[in-house]
Amino acid sequence: MLSNIRQILPAHKFMKKLKYIFLSTLLALPLFAIPALAAGDTTPPTAPTNLVATLNVSNQPSLTWTASTDNVGVVGYVVLRNNGLVGVTSATNFVDTTTATSTAYSYTAIAYDAANNFSLASSPASITTGSGTPDTTPPSAPTNLAALLNGLGQVSLTWATSTDNVGVMGYTVTRNSSMIGTSSLPSFLDTSVASNTTYVYTVTASDSAGNVSGVSNSVSITTSTVTTTGDTTPPTAPTNLVASLNGSGQVSLSWTASTDNVGVLGYSIMRDGSSIGTSTTPSFLDTSVASSTTYVYTVTAFDTAGNVSGASNSVSITTSTGGTGGNGNPGDKNENENEKEGGHGIGSENSNENESNSHYDGGEHHGTTTPETTWSAKTSENSHVQQSGN
Repeated sequence: MLSNIRQILPAHKFMKKLKYIFLSTLLALPLFAIPALAAGDTTPPTAPTNLVATLNVSNQPSLTWTASTDNVGVVGYVVLRNNGLVGVTSATNFVDTTTATSTAYSYTAIAYDAANNFSLASSPASITTGSGTPDTTPPSAPTNLAALLNGLGQVSLTWATSTDNVGVMGYTVTRNSSMIGTSSLPSFLDTSVASNTTYVYTVTASDSAGNVSGVSNSVSITTSTVTTTGDTTPPTAPTNLVASLNGSGQVSLSWTASTDNVGVLGYSIMRDGSSIGTSTTPSFLDTSVASSTTYVYTVTAFDTAGNVSGASNSVSITTSTGGTGGNGNPGDKNENENEKEGGHGIGSENSNENESNSHYDGGEHHGTTTPETTWSAKTSENSHVQQSGN
């Protein structure tokens, strides 16, 4: 509709018409969705960024984005679906509950302030809803759960990835029969342990439909008293880090062992800057890789006093097409870049460990939807709507 209006109206009248349509839409919404007008402010908010669309367990598009900024303050966001107004929200997330199954949609978001200045539209995010057939198949149970103590006396857990007919969403970690956290990777760092205490851990996997796997093998470990004074000498950095693909398309890492004045306790493995696990031996198998993807690995060593070595050389490798279950081939990239990275302190290593822990928040803001109202918005033309005279 607006494309036709745009062709027959001068620019200033078109913008007034656009504002009229939007304000008319707001009048049809609950009162809490209508912003107060603020006179004098003509500066629009910045455009929302990092718009992402995913399907929730009800097969509805769930949108999230990075908040806009404004010289006075952002009041809310207009959510567009296929260039039509689908809702207004004051949060940086929105769930579209009016979609059909097996249908492709494209979304954008626009910020506005109290003076009804409108930002540019965000970059679009596209998603296709599912067929509507419920997924009742749970993931396979995690296997090979192992536990060891890192240099700070914390418990580092690793396990073999689960599989699912649709896709594994994450893992739930249980300690002594109580849940203590979740992770999107096959690893978890328990930082809340007490010294000289025995703990028993298990892990389950879940998918986006809420199906939960069977329980992994249990593993028991006893923490020790960590001495943080006395030994201040870190281990030497691991050297000769090499990566290769095994017959299942997984990344196998090996390196030359570090040395320490007291003794090396273990190694922390980093992939693309995030911790993915620990090992007590100079080798590690990364089973959580995707196909046709390039990864960069480094390794650090730690001792019982919490001293952490400098990083090893970095090594880059590209997995084969088909990922796990496929076969590696000589054409896969396997480059030992011999880039010596600077050492980092205990706090940095522990921070990276914690980055692998993901906590899910099921709370999503369901914005008010008005699917019958159409508002054509083009990123190139929608600079902002300003108050105009008469």
